[in-house]
Amino acid sequence: MYELSRKKAKRMVIRHTAHGTSKREARSLALITSVGTERNYTQATSNYLEWCSQNDIAPGLRANKTVLKNYLDERSEWIQQKTLDMERQALQLLYKQKLAYVKSINPTILAKRSYTTVQANQIARCQTKRNSISTLLALHAGVRAHELATILPINERTPSQHRQWDSMRFTGFPEFVRYTVIGKGGLCREIGVPVWLSSLLEARRRNEPLQVRDRQIFYTSFYDIGFGQAWSQSFTDASKKALGFSTGGHGLRHSYAKKRLYELERAFELLIHRTNLTSAREEALKVLSQELGHFRIDVTYAYLR
Repeated sequence: MYELSRKKAKRMVIRHTAHGTSKREARSLALITSVGTERNYTQATSNYLEWCSQNDIAPGLRANKTVLKNYLDERSEWIQQKTLDMERQALQLLYKQKLAYVKSINPTILAKRSYTTVQANQIARCQTKRNSISTLLALHAGVRAHELATILPINERTPSQHRQWDSMRFTGFPEFVRYTVIGKGGLCREIGVPVWLSSLLEARRRNEPLQVRDRQIFYTSFYDIGFGQAWSQSFTDASKKALGFSTGGHGLRHSYAKKRLYELERAFELLIHRTNLTSAREEALKVLSQELGHFRIDVTYAYLR
């Protein structure tokens, strides 16, 4: 599949390439003149086409602006800004779409970004009640900032049906209550919330759902808890106050990933002699990628540094 994506990407890029053309003419005609740029754009396009295949994006939707944005948003979690900018420029040219700037969070991921449970609890104590619950949810359920606005019990919303969900998800997870969140690309996935934390969350259930907004996107919120940019800023301020530094609220997803990988590996090691599992770690990574809402092990590695 990867080789097919690369061949198609190469054909697409060649149609926009004219070596020997002056830079001035190339700019006016939106042409690629550099061999290096051609190579980079081919790789960028190949990456995108492979992602589309893995996510069942039909060919007729691959030039859709929302689909392109979802791809770049996902890439922002694990590639550096320079590479992300190059990919955005390549997709703009080939799909004739004006794509907004996307900020990479990878530079801080390259250093250790996770928090310990003790540190996270210290931070939560420095926040308001509505924001502290969100901090605990990010730590114990692995949710993103904007997903906090979308939490809903699983009996009130079904996870996305176009995905094949692994039945081993949440193996080794302590006693929990099942909820759903809406993630990137509109993917609705199941999350596990510890029973004690679910009780705190349900105490903040709204009488009526409320339309809220974060970064120009509207969400339907069922709980009066912090979310999005406002919660992220609250977390940063509280982290600096409690610990003297901050690696950002997204670091709590790293904490969740590391804890869950340990729990999953232990659980699968007990099963490995009684099943056809070939590698406890390989199975754990596959399941963890789904719990994080990625379905890709290579993205999951970014959370484990």
